[in-house]
Amino acid sequence: MVTITPSAGIAKLLLISDFPIDDEQLRAIRRLYEGGTSDADLEFSANRKCCQWPCRVPYKGVEITSLGGHIFFCSGYLSQRRAVVQRIHDLGCNLELCLYVDGLTEYLGLASGTMQQLADLQVQLSFTPIQQ
Repeated sequence: MVTITPSAGIAKLLLISDFPIDDEQLRAIRRLYEGGTSDADLEFSANRKCCQWPCRVPYKGVEITSLGGHIFFCSGYLSQRRAVVQRIHDLGCNLELCLYVDGLTEYLGLASGTMQQLADLQVQLSFTPIQQ
């Protein structure tokens, strides 16, 4: 079980398509999260061109306490599923790793290797403030 402290933010994956998300894209999404998330966690936009779901990394006995660490583990998780990420791109979709944070109150340092992993996967990275 992974423990994530509030300072590490909430990670979600966002799939963006030019057209409404179809069954083949949904199958790819399900392969990407492989049991760590359920269909009930999928949130669709009104036009079904975007959906998001929690990015739950399946590492056992890990405590994630920083935003940089959270990005590192999510990046590693996506790298392990490189073929599925590529399939999503092949289906004409973009992926974005969104971290919802309560304000950047800490120094954020990302290793160049982590940034390169995300770039190689063509996964965008964004930060969104948590609405209070």
